[in-house]
Amino acid sequence: MFRRYLFLITLTLAGCTKFVEVAEPIDQIPSNVVFDDDTKAAAAVRGLYSVMISALYAPFGGSLSVCPGLASDELITTSTLVDFTDFQNNAISTSNSKSGSSIWGNLYTTIYQANAVLQGLENSPNVTPAAKLWIGGEAHFCRALYYFYLVNLYGPVPMPLTTDYTTNTYLPRTSIDSVYNLIISDLQTAQGSLDNNYTATGNRVRPNKWAATALLARVYLYRQQWQAAIEQSTAVINSGYYALEPLNNVFLNAGKENILQLVSPGTNLYTWDAYVFVNLKAHLASNSLLNSFEEGDNRKTSWLSKVTISNATYYAPYKYKVSLGTGTAKTENTTLLRLGEQYLIRAEAYAHAGNIASASADLDSIRHRAGLPLMMEGITQQALLDTILHERRIELFSELGHRWLDVKRSGKADAIFGAVKSGWTSTDILFPLPLTDIQRDPNLTQNEGYN
Repeated sequence: MFRRYLFLITLTLAGCTKFVEVAEPIDQIPSNVVFDDDTKAAAAVRGLYSVMISALYAPFGGSLSVCPGLASDELITTSTLVDFTDFQNNAISTSNSKSGSSIWGNLYTTIYQANAVLQGLENSPNVTPAAKLWIGGEAHFCRALYYFYLVNLYGPVPMPLTTDYTTNTYLPRTSIDSVYNLIISDLQTAQGSLDNNYTATGNRVRPNKWAATALLARVYLYRQQWQAAIEQSTAVINSGYYALEPLNNVFLNAGKENILQLVSPGTNLYTWDAYVFVNLKAHLASNSLLNSFEEGDNRKTSWLSKVTISNATYYAPYKYKVSLGTGTAKTENTTLLRLGEQYLIRAEAYAHAGNIASASADLDSIRHRAGLPLMMEGITQQALLDTILHERRIELFSELGHRWLDVKRSGKADAIFGAVKSGWTSTDILFPLPLTDIQRDPNLTQNEGYN
């Protein structure tokens, strides 16, 4: 099923720079990657990020923000393209290019590249142990991040761990538990391999130990391992590397709230999200989202922009202020992980663990920045959990599918989405696997509701 992704990896690894020594047919090239030295190994790991943000509607080029946002209750689309209306109507075709190629295909392409990097490090005696450590750490981090989105959007998924075409062609779906076990293992390896500091001078655009820790905190929250989520998020919060920023500074690349960002290609493009939301005005905030802001919440004025379309007023996500630059240094990059989420992770984990006071204190850190009153004393555990779900909706809207994933894991999708989405059914909570892969792999089964 993965032949096309294997071919893309071959092109990516062979095309960036001549660091691949090949002695076998083309369909086996990735299993024989050999890095001549540290520089060429480092060049390979850079490709783990470029595919994900290299084009409009690549996973971090808008797809992971837009598609789950449309499928949930936070975005509406102005587009008539079926690729987007499918998501808004929760009627995603198995041939939908955004679900099939932009998300599924690109995620697997990059997972294959991560596998190739890891195998290449094992095959390369000329790469120093120090370089193998941090390059391997980045590859493990990226593989964990990309599997995180696959398992949460599609459920059980094939889990290739090598670049062996004969092994991977007919892989069945792997259980959610097994995929999460790999994600946790990869992130723990990354924690032990990456430095506290960032390797990219001046920007936080390559993962460090704290990026791995932040993602691990999220994973433990999703797995309902409350104490582990508390420990990991606390480590990030107390690391001394990060601080909550004023609302208009949160997404600046110089801001201390950023834990990990990606750089968009070229010199004129700042972020794809800004291009989609600000320039194209292709996807707008839903009334459901707009009506969820409390009176006096400064995030509504700082993070939304009024737009007029056909004499009607709408609001577009405006977290990223600039989409197209003038050739000067970029001030914004695409944010993957930030400190605000870590406070919300810890608040939710504290609440589930019964520590109401600590959960309220973390929630107050976010609410205070937004200009909102502090939490009331004496709040019940369930009321606090409901408040945290609401706060996550407001704080993290239009950021890489958080709302969709939060409601999904809460078990309240039918109640929440069913109330505002006509035609909603329980099986809509997972995206369909691409029809071409189902047809190619007899061991691959489709998600319920898409046959």
